[in-house]
Order: sequence, then C-alpha cells, then structure tokens
Amino acid sequence: MACEPRSRLAALIVKTHTKKGLRLPIHVDGEVLGHTDDRGVAHLLLKLEPGDSVRAMVDTSAYPGLRPNNPVRVFHPTEDESVLLFEQAFSKARGNRKARKRPKAAELIRKPYRIN
Repeated sequence: MACEPRSRLAALIVKTHTKKGLRLPIHVDGEVLGHTDDRGVAHLLLKLEPGDSVRAMVDTSAYPGLRPNNPVRVFHPTEDESVLLFEQAFSKARGNRKARKRPKAAELIRKPYRIN
C-alpha cells in the first residue's frame, strides 16, 4: 500500500529586470515571503497542498515610476511541477514632460556693405 503525500514543496523563482539594487518585496497569497536581491532574483520555498494555486505579486509600491505596477501571476501547479518561474521586465514610467519650445528663427540682420 502506497501513501500519497498530503503536501509537497515547490520553489518559486522570481526574476525582475530592473535597475540593479532594487529590493522588491514578493507577496505570495497576500503575505510578504521575501525580497529580490541586488540582481533582482528571489528564491522562495512553498509548501503546497494538492490542487492549491499560488498567487505571486512583485510589490512596486515603493517605486511608483516602475511599470507595470504590482504585477501578479497565478500558478496552478500540477503534481509534476516543482519549480514555478515568475519573470518580469519593468520600464520607467514617462512623466508629464512639458513640450519644448522651439527656438525662434534668427531674424535676418541686414548689415550695410560697400561695393567698390
């Protein structure tokens, strides 16, 4: 007789493509379980029950200029999956830039000259 495990372990690997040194919090099912390191990588070990889904979010609220804001991934791992990968690229939001005024064309300055 074989016993089925009631829970299993899965690794959640988060890779963010941001400016180096941003330590972003990683939320799993509403709880902060870790932060990205200086390279933008986080490794988290999760204990899952059969049929569980995992909702992971990268919290960007401390950096309002990053887009997308607080990206979320929902994983529905099968029994064969033990590694979950969350890879996210970020860009900086463009601010409301003022339109540049074009420089005025230089006015013609007429200088008198002499013809011999």
